Amino acid sequence: LKLCRDVVNAHSRDRRDLDVVLALRDYVNKKKLRLAKHGVFCDPTHEYLFEQYQAVLAANNSIDFGDVLLRAYDALQKPEVRASVCAAIWHVLVDEFQDLNELQLEILMCIAAKIDSRITCVGDPQQAIYGFRNAVPQIFQVLLQRYPSTQQLALRVNYRSTHRIVQGCSRLVA
Repeated sequence: LKLCRDVVNAHSRDRRDLDVVLALRDYVNKKKLRLAKHGVFCDPTHEYLFEQYQAVLAANNSIDFGDVLLRAYDALQKPEVRASVCAAIWHVLVDEFQDLNELQLEILMCIAAKIDSRITCVGDPQQAIYGFRNAVPQIFQVLLQRYPSTQQLALRVNYRSTHRIVQGCSRLVA
């Protein structure tokens, strides 16, 4: 977020406007997610700031989380890389599964295809909090559609909170 704020302060008439900073952050995340899946994504309103954002990253020899995901996804499209990575993986455990975005799921699926789908996903769709990173709360349904033989286990006991807290929260989300 700091880099987005710096770019907006340096290159926008709307300096110090948090909405512009958040819009840039959202645009950066969406653009990188869509680049991997669809090839092109451009919104002229935000494109100039996006280019400035990328220029700052390049000038600092840095990458952001979206770039990490894009590079991992691109690398896993190469059969030799996928085989090498998957040779070292026996099982994958994904915690907070509800906070994955589509690109993270694609990366997981690339790996899953080579390890006979030995994946354990833990999460609660009602606790998805990373919408700003394009997390998909329906990610559990996507997984079940792709892998119909997936076993779903509901954990009925909450070891973190008292019964009273769990009851109150259950009423809120019901």
